[in-house]
Amino acid sequence: MLLVAFGSFATASTVADAMVFDLSHDFSVGTNPTVTWTYGYKTNLAGPVVPFATHKVSPDDHGLMIASWSKNGLDPSDIIFNQTTSIAISDGGAGVFEPGTVIVHAGLDGNLDNFGAVRFTVPAGASGIYDLATHVRTYLDGAKSHD
Repeated sequence: MLLVAFGSFATASTVADAMVFDLSHDFSVGTNPTVTWTYGYKTNLAGPVVPFATHKVSPDDHGLMIASWSKNGLDPSDIIFNQTTSIAISDGGAGVFEPGTVIVHAGLDGNLDNFGAVRFTVPAGASGIYDLATHVRTYLDGAKSHD
């Protein structure tokens, strides 16, 4: 399944400290994993998250350069982030992604990277009560959307 996060993909805030961790705001184009976020894949739902190792920047349909992490730069399992201030377009206009959008692609059925995954890790010293929220929609709009 291909999922698109819009606005904040996931936020977690402690009630006591009002700390906020936001995947879109905190997205790292230089490091994976970070202290709080790991972008990667899982070989099964109960398994560990395997961090994506390859970072690249690629053009959308109109040449806007968009950041991504993937297993090796070739397989479809990846996480893409529109780090620009412009709307990114893909798939002939069926994919429309506002600035700050995070896109999680799963791998092909039966492949090791079958499940796209984003893991939130509570930083050391930041224990508390967390409220984890996510907002998702299908990757593409219209007739091209099959999920």
